[in-house]
Amino acid sequence: MKKALCLVVMLAMVASASATVRVFITSSAGGLGLENPANAFVPTISTVYSNGLNENAYDYSDYYGAPGPIRPGDFPAVDAPSGTADTPVQVNVGEGQFAYVWLQFQDEVKGSKINGLLVRVSEVGSSDPASNLTYNWYLCNNMGLPQPTKRWDGNATPPAYPEWHNNPQTFVAITAYGLQNTALDAPWNLWDGTGRYALLGAINGEADMKKYEISIINISYASGTPNGLAGGVFQFVPEPASLLLMGLAGLLLRRR
Repeated sequence: MKKALCLVVMLAMVASASATVRVFITSSAGGLGLENPANAFVPTISTVYSNGLNENAYDYSDYYGAPGPIRPGDFPAVDAPSGTADTPVQVNVGEGQFAYVWLQFQDEVKGSKINGLLVRVSEVGSSDPASNLTYNWYLCNNMGLPQPTKRWDGNATPPAYPEWHNNPQTFVAITAYGLQNTALDAPWNLWDGTGRYALLGAINGEADMKKYEISIINISYASGTPNGLAGGVFQFVPEPASLLLMGLAGLLLRRR
């Protein structure tokens, strides 16, 4: 009996140790991200005032079901790589690609719900926020629907929406829904229940070949207990032909 009890405790410890919430990026190539990538840098079409009043809160669809601009396309494979400093996820901006940002619950307790999040992007080896990139984060505001739902609280001021283009970016859900680890798809919340993925936002930059790290700096739960946190590494690269020319130029310079 004691041996059996010990085994149960050990298995519980293993499960807890492997439970992780990670953030990472993928390239916009291949249909990943929004259904219409032209809307990737639109955080919301709504206005949210400081008193919490929502106007035009139809990011996913309107009251009659007409499509809104912020709708999900394809989600990454369940084992999509996070990237490391040695093998970063590459985004080929020479072919018009940009980066989508994802959050994934990995082996977390079902029903766990995030109500606070702080995400930062910095160059690898630095803790300073990278200021040379363009950031966009999705509010997912659908308070105008028959069943009102919104991912995050906070002001949203058109037309520039400065509250949703920051680095680091703070996400808070006090009365909003937040992000819940559920097997049910929630397209209004850009959520895939199979891979337990949430589409958080999008990032763009120039082909500078720098390596950037995206990290969760802080997190809080409305339900459940936070376990491990993980980030990813990515870089913006030129089109393959440009890389080849750069390599040849380097060889010529060395031969001289």
